[in-house]
Amino acid sequence: MRHNFTVTQQKDMRKRSQDICEAGKWETEAFYGMAPGETCKRPAEAFDHVTADALKRTKIQSIDEGLHVCGVHHHIKTQSHDMPKIRKAKRIDDERHGVKAQSRPIPGSKASGWKKSFSGEVTRR
Repeated sequence: MRHNFTVTQQKDMRKRSQDICEAGKWETEAFYGMAPGETCKRPAEAFDHVTADALKRTKIQSIDEGLHVCGVHHHIKTQSHDMPKIRKAKRIDDERHGVKAQSRPIPGSKASGWKKSFSGEVTRR
């Protein structure tokens, strides 16, 4: 389940950031692909969870759990940091519950239900 920031939390985060990207503040440079000590000066437009929401599975308690960032840094963190971790968590979750990826049988094998004779004729097994 997705937990978005409340309107009050968004207003507080916007006030804290003064509508300037917060990427790089509070030792978050690595998440956003920035050099240590570097900050962004672009206008902020998105509210980003510090820890990916899909990994936490709990409601947002305070504005300290999010940053007001520009679209560029939000995209960078989502694609290079959050998505790989979310995919890995889902694979681990599926493995624990015994879910297997569906695979198709090899064409012409017994599992496919078809056979091909030497004459080239294809028939059901």
